[in-house]
Amino acid sequence: MRVPGRRRVDVNYRRKRRSGKEFSYNGTWSLITCKINSDLEAVGFLAKMTEVLAESGIPVNAISAYYHDHLFVPSSLLEKAMSCLVKLTRDAQD
Repeated sequence: MRVPGRRRVDVNYRRKRRSGKEFSYNGTWSLITCKINSDLEAVGFLAKMTEVLAESGIPVNAISAYYHDHLFVPSSLLEKAMSCLVKLTRDAQD
């Protein structure tokens, strides 16, 4: 799913090490970068996003960085997660 002015990032990796041996993993995840410049002292911004995703049954691993927050969601639920976040954004603007 694409949101105007946003781009989707897919991270691909190899499932074999240089030795050729397989390594285990428990699924694939997609990265959503929240490119909103918010006050570093803002309270509840990330909590609201993860709450909306949790209410929709979407697991999320969140990472906060200096300029942006990053959310990892299961790749199979990426479009559902984006729909939830787009709705949250639209509701906040009303």
